Amino acid sequence: MGVSAQLDTLDVASARLFLTVAELGSVSKAAVRHGLSQPSATARIQKLEQLVGLQLLERGPTGSAVTADGARVAGWGAALVNAASTLTEGARALRDERTPHLRLATTTTIARHIIPRWIDAAPLDGVELELIEDVTAAVADSVRNGEADLGALDGPGAPLALRSTIVGWFELVAAVHPTHPWANRKRRVTGEQLTASRLVLRRPGSGTRDVIESALAQHELGATGESVEVPTTNAARVAAMTRE
Repeated sequence: MGVSAQLDTLDVASARLFLTVAELGSVSKAAVRHGLSQPSATARIQKLEQLVGLQLLERGPTGSAVTADGARVAGWGAALVNAASTLTEGARALRDERTPHLRLATTTTIARHIIPRWIDAAPLDGVELELIEDVTAAVADSVRNGEADLGALDGPGAPLALRSTIVGWFELVAAVHPTHPWANRKRRVTGEQLTASRLVLRRPGSGTRDVIESALAQHELGATGESVEVPTTNAARVAAMTRE
């Protein structure tokens, strides 16, 4: 395959994915950050390896290590991603010169409960606001790749490779059905009891889920009982109301 043909088949998304695998040392973790299934992420990396004709990763039982060739390709890949970012940011700047436009990526929870209060307190007069709703991981990615100008998300910490500031706090509490044995419990529920119970959780990639898992990890705990994953906070509320 000639150089021109290789350029035609090379995509920046695969380069970004490879850089994330190199950063995290895991295809599965990189897949979660990019909102992909692990088989899809593996297929993309393998396609990239076929395209450049080099083995980029050494796969093992504990993760994926970058090969010597992969380390050099990662440097060039970073340059490619930066160049693509420069192109998209430059084009966006030209558009913004014509019409003030703010692309705000945020989670559904913040979009429904926080953003309206912010706009009411400080109206964006003369600015066209485009709201992009997604899970926390996807919101961070939208800002990284230039699809959004600003991100507002909920989570346990600042996303990697992004500047951030804390603008507010809210408390997460465990809720149970009124007929649940814990509903009128006087004694505190222990972490072990909580993780062994039937839990309703947001899907992986949600900031709420990240907060819960981070808090449990600080006490060397993880969910051991049955769990139900739901896509939204409202779905979690309904599930809790209908499960005893």
